Amino acid sequence: MTDTSQPKLRPTKKMTSSAQRAFLAQAARARDLPDAYLDCRSLGHAWQECEPDRPAKFGELHVYQCLRCLGIRDDLISHKYGEILSRGYRHAPGYMQPVPEDGTRLYSAAALRAERRRRRIEMPRTYPTVKQWDETVVDPQPESPITRKNGKAS
Repeated sequence: MTDTSQPKLRPTKKMTSSAQRAFLAQAARARDLPDAYLDCRSLGHAWQECEPDRPAKFGELHVYQCLRCLGIRDDLISHKYGEILSRGYRHAPGYMQPVPEDGTRLYSAAALRAERRRRRIEMPRTYPTVKQWDETVVDPQPESPITRKNGKAS
């Protein structure tokens, strides 16, 4: 009698030789990334809102800076409806890289994950512990009164 409580593991798909070559090229490029750039490319940026460093010609300028790679994102927001009118990025030196001549993608998500795993095994570092949420995150904050154009609260 066989045990059916454990799901059977399926073998992963076999890569074609061209896919394998592309992956190895991407993995080789990922090895050259600094830790901060690898983290941002694989996890996404950790944006923090900052004071704008220049005035907006129109609309409202919102500036965000990544806590890891120090890249900057500029969002120009409409005063009236809050729409994003434009978005631009100012990347840290060395973050942007030229398109590879071999026609492969610069990095694949799998190559970035593999490099993060390799570094975690070969170069152990101390990671922070998971923090628990406090009341300010869990409990709703008091609502501020909505003001209309005529200045009266609703």
